[in-house]
Amino acid sequence: MTGRQQLLYFLTLHRTGLAVTLMAAALLLFPLVEDNPYTLGLTNLIAINAIVVLGLNLFIGYTGQISLGHAAFFGLGAYGSAVATVTFGLPPWPAMFLVAALVAVVALAVGIPVLRLSGHYLAMATLG
Repeated sequence: MTGRQQLLYFLTLHRTGLAVTLMAAALLLFPLVEDNPYTLGLTNLIAINAIVVLGLNLFIGYTGQISLGHAAFFGLGAYGSAVATVTFGLPPWPAMFLVAALVAVVALAVGIPVLRLSGHYLAMATLG
């Protein structure tokens, strides 16, 4: 199989991954060509919500389980990074990584007991 055939075969198997990769590359390169602060802020919101939806698609789309905990962990991370930067005076990037690690620990603590649930029981457990 030649390199071109391998590439075409890979692209037919992984269309979603290719689309996500192209979208991520476009979003990373967009600030280099756009200088309007409103458009950049709107693009940031679109990218953040796209990341949340991709995570939700991984759980609901592939497993068929309904989890309502994604929004809670998203909000916990946003609130925690805001508190870490404003109250504790940490720089934004280290604050985001620190809060992401703390939220991952909380998600692990919630996820281990909830792991055996499914259906409506899973939705109710992740609701609160």
